[in-house]
Amino acid sequence: MGGVEITTEKIGKALGLSWNGKPFDDKVSEKELSEEDHAVFKMFQGKNQADLTRLVMRTPVDTDSNQILFKKAFLIFIQKCFILATSSPNVTPKALPTLFDIETTRERNWALHVHDFLLDEVKKAKLNKTKAIHGCCYVMMIIYFHETHFGKNPRELEAQFPWITYWTGENLKKRLQREQNHATGLIQTGMLRAANERMERRNMDLKMGVIRRKDPDSSESESAESDSEEGYESEEESDESSSSGSSPDIDSENTMSEEMV
Repeated sequence: MGGVEITTEKIGKALGLSWNGKPFDDKVSEKELSEEDHAVFKMFQGKNQADLTRLVMRTPVDTDSNQILFKKAFLIFIQKCFILATSSPNVTPKALPTLFDIETTRERNWALHVHDFLLDEVKKAKLNKTKAIHGCCYVMMIIYFHETHFGKNPRELEAQFPWITYWTGENLKKRLQREQNHATGLIQTGMLRAANERMERRNMDLKMGVIRRKDPDSSESESAESDSEEGYESEEESDESSSSGSSPDIDSENTMSEEMV
């Protein structure tokens, strides 16, 4: 099965976000902020999830100014927890430009905001040669599941809007089970790829073991090679059992994320 293309429009349809309108700035220029906006910026800069949770829960909405503060706190909170999620305890600086012009926030290109963050994370992962990425990886799974479930027929694709409303807990459970049971799925493909990589490393180590045996003082090398072969045999058995098991590992899920982006 080929990959699924991730676009700004699809992200908007999947999550019910606007994929048109004016994009947000990449970062906040503090020098250009008014005194009032600078105070708001400092209020949210470096806040962690616990801080944001308290702010959302304790901010009253009895006045216009408090309602605006609540909206800003909620926007930063939902980005920290979901659409711009990271492993850092603090909110990402890329969420802070959404604090301003709160009256027109519905008209902004939120889907592009999510997409740009994902693309930046994929670039970082490739540069650092890691498989883990931050951001709303959940939306990539929804797009993949939705398109492969309903096909390319626009009428069927748009029958549920936003797409996420179709993927209830029950439907997600059924689809994940299907992914685990069929090697055509991206999740299972990631598991098979990891197994193949381990096999390649095994073959390379065996070749190096053959070279060591040519050394007159190679008794320790032969013993080490024997232990290595036994270790790889047990690893292969583990791979076989995991391929028939219930859930993919973290690396395989992140492999799925990289392929889809």
